[in-house]
Amino acid sequence: MSATSLLAIYGAGGVGRELRELAAQAAGHTRKIALVADAKFAPTLPEGPAFFWEEFCRRFPPGKACFIIGVGDPEQRAALAAKVQATGYSLERFIHPAAHVSGSARIEQGAVIYPGVFVSCGARLGYNTLLMAQAVLGHDTVLGEHSVGAADDMS
Repeated sequence: MSATSLLAIYGAGGVGRELRELAAQAAGHTRKIALVADAKFAPTLPEGPAFFWEEFCRRFPPGKACFIIGVGDPEQRAALAAKVQATGYSLERFIHPAAHVSGSARIEQGAVIYPGVFVSCGARLGYNTLLMAQAVLGHDTVLGEHSVGAADDMS
């Protein structure tokens, strides 16, 4: 995890809301977590409020927060990552403690790994990738940037 105290999850749909819960579990509720959404999405969710992008940028300048992308569509992941970085924020890795990641696997910035995931030896997760719960990334497999993997999806 990053040195910044605020983790922003860009995406307030299902994946974003799941990641907020998973990040809270992983951090032991010691890190502040915020959902960020574009203006076209409702800012109030059953789990709590989400910031509109513009409001978030005003309140928390780059250096005060870092991001993970909380959407499951690869094209949207790519667009949101570009927007985040163009504004001066950075993406960080999120690896849930209930995932197994081989010591020889390479995990790039922005990669998100859900609980129950198995990443084998020599595997590589590209920039801004997402591995959903129970996914298996076999030995020496490469998951390219902005890709999304789910259980029974990769070999």
